[in-house]
Amino acid sequence: PAAQKPLTKEEISQLLTDHRERKWLRQRGKDEFIDFDDVERSQLRGYFDALDDDMSGSIGVQELEEALVALGLAENRNDVYK
Repeated sequence: PAAQKPLTKEEISQLLTDHRERKWLRQRGKDEFIDFDDVERSQLRGYFDALDDDMSGSIGVQELEEALVALGLAENRNDVYK
């Protein structure tokens, strides 16, 4: 696997803010307002990183196409655009 690019200051700040908000909600019994638990978020991040081949922070059509075709969810690029 390719090495991950370092996080920017803005990305680190957002991660810390998200963590604080989730902790605050958990401490006040407001778990229903948390969309994914920490394990689910970690799994989703792993899936995203696996698709983001160029480590751009977004998943392009070509990256998405490769995954969808490999999983049998699309036959070709035209199916991805539909």
